[in-house]
Amino acid sequence: MNAFVNPKKRNILLPPGCKDLLDVLQRGRRSVRGAAKVFDPGMSMIEGIRFETAKLVDLGGLIPKVMSSSSESALPIRSLDCQVGVTLIRSGNEFTIYPLHQTDDQIARIERFFSGRAIQPSFDRTVMPGPSGTSMRVLGYPLPLDFSAAAQLTVDLLRLAYDVNDETELEYLEINPNRTVHTPVLGWKT
Repeated sequence: MNAFVNPKKRNILLPPGCKDLLDVLQRGRRSVRGAAKVFDPGMSMIEGIRFETAKLVDLGGLIPKVMSSSSESALPIRSLDCQVGVTLIRSGNEFTIYPLHQTDDQIARIERFFSGRAIQPSFDRTVMPGPSGTSMRVLGYPLPLDFSAAAQLTVDLLRLAYDVNDETELEYLEINPNRTVHTPVLGWKT
């Protein structure tokens, strides 16, 4: 170990209260309330990002509140193990849900869910191979700008396509670009 490095001192690249990556990961599990502040060299301070947890049954009230607060917002929602998830993105008069999928069976279940409601994908692309060497298909489906209806559709998708029950704890990351500088959220894990 380098004699000039103090392992007990927090690095400026980590959120306040975190001295290593493990602290950051555990912090997300504790449901941090309030605004997180992260410093990234070359960028200004990021504010307006909140890491929270909620049960599926509570998302119906959360989604309208978050998505109606700004005409530009994003709301990634993930299971604590990151096996289940969706990202809601509102940009002006467009509101889209991007379901996370890891298997062909999940893709088929997602497609059946939306086709059963006569909703066609607004985004369907295969992206270049990642580190694992496999391509990934990205699907996006339009949601109604009636946020209560969009919330019900999102909750139904999580129940029916992913077998999530009402008591399942999910984590979400509220992003409001009117108060936030965009930075990538890798793996969507907090």
